[in-house]
Amino acid sequence: MKSLREALLEQPPALLRGIASLNGIVLPEGGARDQWATSLAEELANPEVIERAWRSLSEVERAALSRVIANGGRIKAFQMLRDYGEIRPFGPVALSRDKPWLSPVNITEKLWYLGLIHHAYDMLGESRGEIYFVPDVIMQYLPKAEAGDFAVRHAPTPDAAQDDDDALMWDLFILMAWVVREEPPLDTHTDLNPADLYRLHAQLTVPDSIGESGVAAAPRLSFLLRIARSARLIKRVTATGLRLGPDAKTWLRLKREKRRLALVEAWRRERSWNELHYVPSLKVQETGWRNDPGLARTTALDYLARCPRGAWLSLPSFVSEVKRLAPDFQRPDGDYDRWHIRDARTDKLLLGFAQWDHIEGAQLTFLFEGPLRWLGIVRLGGKPGEARAFQLTPFGECVLGLNPAELPEPKEQSFVVQGDFEVLVPRDASFYARFQLERAAERVQWDRTSTYRLTRDSITRLLRRNATIDQVLAFLKRVARPPFPRNVEYTLREWATKYGEITLRRAAILHTRNRNLLTELQQHPELSAYIIEVISPTVALVVPERLDELHKRLQALHYSPRIEENDSQH
Repeated sequence: MKSLREALLEQPPALLRGIASLNGIVLPEGGARDQWATSLAEELANPEVIERAWRSLSEVERAALSRVIANGGRIKAFQMLRDYGEIRPFGPVALSRDKPWLSPVNITEKLWYLGLIHHAYDMLGESRGEIYFVPDVIMQYLPKAEAGDFAVRHAPTPDAAQDDDDALMWDLFILMAWVVREEPPLDTHTDLNPADLYRLHAQLTVPDSIGESGVAAAPRLSFLLRIARSARLIKRVTATGLRLGPDAKTWLRLKREKRRLALVEAWRRERSWNELHYVPSLKVQETGWRNDPGLARTTALDYLARCPRGAWLSLPSFVSEVKRLAPDFQRPDGDYDRWHIRDARTDKLLLGFAQWDHIEGAQLTFLFEGPLRWLGIVRLGGKPGEARAFQLTPFGECVLGLNPAELPEPKEQSFVVQGDFEVLVPRDASFYARFQLERAAERVQWDRTSTYRLTRDSITRLLRRNATIDQVLAFLKRVARPPFPRNVEYTLREWATKYGEITLRRAAILHTRNRNLLTELQQHPELSAYIIEVISPTVALVVPERLDELHKRLQALHYSPRIEENDSQH
């Protein structure tokens, strides 16, 4: 950072005389600019001169200077000029004639002409650009200023609260179980086609708001799918569809709070799901600009950590305090004219810092009504979409590192297998064991104690996936409270015995006029691979998917095969 003398050397002599006169400093007559800059820098660093300048400021002018001091003595130029006014441009002749230091028109001019702030190009944060700064030799004698207190207001305790608690975790469980059971195909534009999305949505514990844009634009459902992929609980397999992801089993085996924390971390690193695009009052237009959703999330969490614990607080007050202390959290370059965002109701283009409340303010509000509530970090007071108050949850305190103690974990409870083939599953049963049961039984009712039913179809589904009935029974006996009903074990074994007594197979038929020709084909090195099984001296089963290939191969070998179509194909 340049010194006070270096900053003064860049200014015209008329401005140096103006700064000196405003501070009661007399510059040497006939001196050159470098002499004046040296003399003025020494005088401006005098504690008495600094104290006199401070006393000459109004309360709002002191607050502005304190803001710069609290930020390490630096502020981005666009923030200074936007929040406290621009410095009017004057040439050397106009400066000498008009003497603007005698009648500054805003706070920036007042601090500038007193020599308390100066202009430079330097690093601030992670970017380099124009800044205003208070020189160290001056700042050391000014009143110390801390970063502004986050003065969020308290709110009355609401009559009712929106508290999702761990509902997102359970809905992810439902999603994963549904993916295993249905093996849904991929959609071109989204993870699932609309029909599958509606079927999945009907099973979730928390319904989503589905508007005119349809289920594909439903915010919570879309969020659920993105977080599941970010946490590697599901994955896209191009050839087949959605399938379980590589971290699914690990996540299912975690303790309850660890599972929830893993979802928060997945949200923090996820960038393809952008809250700004789901703010209901906005219509975002893709015109080449990009925003980083992580900036808004980090800002919301950072200021949440500064809120009083356990209290109901005003959500509008939270938004106003962020605007006061960190208005440019989403646009660190200060460019408020590049994003193409319209008001969803009026279609008006929202440009300029004057639209902050409509864009940044609305985005912060949506963060509370959306992800922060869905993840269980906050609970809200008021009707859905009209929240006016919020409260940090005990889990939210753990997320923000405000409560070092781990939250208590519920003691795992056993299943109850009943003689009528129903399985009762307490909410605090093993998460992983419940997921395994989703494969072995049909879900009947989802509640504090959920009900599943063992059926012939559910057992057959497992056997079809190469599980054995001994493995199924061993699992059920391990997770269930004894005694295990004998009639249930007997019936399950009987169902397993019936499985496979009759085999249905899709195949094509090869028929020859005599047995010698079929034997010849079986022994031919290029044709034997097409034959699955010989079922009579003149009839064999061949691979149906390779029937056309076999036809061409036979013709190439100078056979003349005839292909007969099934009646159903005519």
